[in-house]
Amino acid sequence: MKLLHIDSSARGGSVTRRLTAKFADEWRGNHPAGEVIRRDLSTTTLPLITDDWSGTYIAPSKLSP
Repeated sequence: MKLLHIDSSARGGSVTRRLTAKFADEWRGNHPAGEVIRRDLSTTTLPLITDDWSGTYIAPSKLSP
């Protein structure tokens, strides 16, 4: 079993960061064989949205070669 732990607050000591950390710690205790995958959106450089990216969300019948 896997848990995706996502933080997005720019503040390191935010209430939500503490809350999600506590939840992940308790989840680990209840799922010792489980894996926690952590993503911090405030420190991750996300790629810009381009025409190529948006093309993946159009109905295939509307895509051009």
